[in-house]
Amino acid sequence: MKSSQILISLTASLLVAGAAVGADKNTKGLMPELRADSSDENINTRKAVQTEVLITKTENQAIQSLVNILKKKKGSPQEADLWYRLAELYMRRSKTGRFFDLNRGEAGPVQFLPPEISGESAAASLKRAVQVYTKIEREFPHFRDMDAVLFNNAFASQQLKLQKNAEALYTKMVHAYRKSPLLADAYLALGEIAYEAGNFTLALEHLQAIEKYPQARVYSYGLYKSAWALYNLKKNEPAIEKLVEVVKYQDPKKQTAARVNHNLRAEALRDLTLFYGESQPPESAYSFFSQIATPDEVGEAIFNLGRLYDSFSRHQELNVFLNDFIQRQPLSKFRVKMEILMVNANETARNRPLALEHLIAGHEICKLASPWRQGNADIAELECDENFSRANIEIAKKWWELWQKNKAATQAREIADCTQQAFRLHLERENPAHPDTRSRFAYAELLFQLNDFRKASEQYEIVAGQNGDPSIRHQASYGALVALEKASEKKTQTSDPVNLDRLARNYLKDHPQGEHTAQVQFKLGFIAYEQGQHTEAEKWLTP
Repeated sequence: MKSSQILISLTASLLVAGAAVGADKNTKGLMPELRADSSDENINTRKAVQTEVLITKTENQAIQSLVNILKKKKGSPQEADLWYRLAELYMRRSKTGRFFDLNRGEAGPVQFLPPEISGESAAASLKRAVQVYTKIEREFPHFRDMDAVLFNNAFASQQLKLQKNAEALYTKMVHAYRKSPLLADAYLALGEIAYEAGNFTLALEHLQAIEKYPQARVYSYGLYKSAWALYNLKKNEPAIEKLVEVVKYQDPKKQTAARVNHNLRAEALRDLTLFYGESQPPESAYSFFSQIATPDEVGEAIFNLGRLYDSFSRHQELNVFLNDFIQRQPLSKFRVKMEILMVNANETARNRPLALEHLIAGHEICKLASPWRQGNADIAELECDENFSRANIEIAKKWWELWQKNKAATQAREIADCTQQAFRLHLERENPAHPDTRSRFAYAELLFQLNDFRKASEQYEIVAGQNGDPSIRHQASYGALVALEKASEKKTQTSDPVNLDRLARNYLKDHPQGEHTAQVQFKLGFIAYEQGQHTEAEKWLTP
């Protein structure tokens, strides 16, 4: 009976096991959950160790029983098959050995294994498997499952880092057994070996051989690796075509659930952004991806392409396809991410008006009643209230610092206007229960510096009434009064003695021993005198 089904089930675990075989102690930690510090996780680790110990004992008993049977069946027609079963047991035990490899050397239950198990390792079991497979090949050349013997021997050799031996065995297998169900897997293994060695031409040759077997389990992965081999050979167009084949092959609408590999489809789409970005026109990006992917997949691909362009400072081109996508899918769940990306990318390119435009767009779609927010309620809090809010205040602070350093520069007014807008947008979404006092104070200071005194006074007064840093509240309380006074002094604005009086009294009530108490008292007296209230004026002016 062919063992390809058993082999397939072993493949995933043994591939990972190979990472531990021959590794030094510093490579441990591939599965940190097995070595966690919390008590709950330690309990889980102990349970896992107990399970593996039981499995190992059972496997050892099975191996010993099979060895005893082999002694009795030596020379019988069943001998080769029994040796093959023994090799399979060693391969299976290498998985348990890997568990102990990963946990050995750490304080915990692994330190107290029974003597007959404490020395178990993946490498030891794999070496025994290789010895048995080699024995079968040498002593039973006509064994009916010789293709599986060669393949498994090669596979075990790979895990032991015996690449030359593995390559020779795989090569022998594909030449001698042209109808084996393991042929595509062997070609993939040969392709991987050549690829890791940097021989992309030979890798491509092996990987393209898999295309003759479209029903093979590894068919689409062979296409995927072929794409990367072509990419490394600087053949970008054919590489893109291969990845498109992978995406189409893994289409859930065309494949059975058992054959669809959503992770491979997602990987192919992610890699397509890299391949596409290197050689294809940005204005065609939406058209290209929309022909092979779902709307959400297109959104992710376009966003990833935008990040790629941003990393290479291709900011002008980035705006082209991101804006194109937004026009076509304004309610996409990736919309906020794209607006944030364009804010930061255009700021990097020093195109602040455009950065501000996308900041405003992000603010609008994050409003509570917006169609985008209603259509994406499951992610709105994360995307808007966390990610966008953080991006908003970060850009506002950056522009504020630029304004402070470049007030005399030619672009100073542009920076100031952008800063003012960014602060305004941020503060519109302020949570009254958790006010951002510092940002609002900075906004008030900016308005004051821009001679917009009446608005500055309003913002200072809000800060003065919030719970926050007492020193900032004190400055804001006095700033509200000074700003309104300066607004009243402007020829274009009328005097506002009522509010001046109110702000002055608020200062004295909240800060009776404040730094500016005498000035404020004098101001109250002056306001009363101006209005003919001489008794009130005398009360404040006499001290």
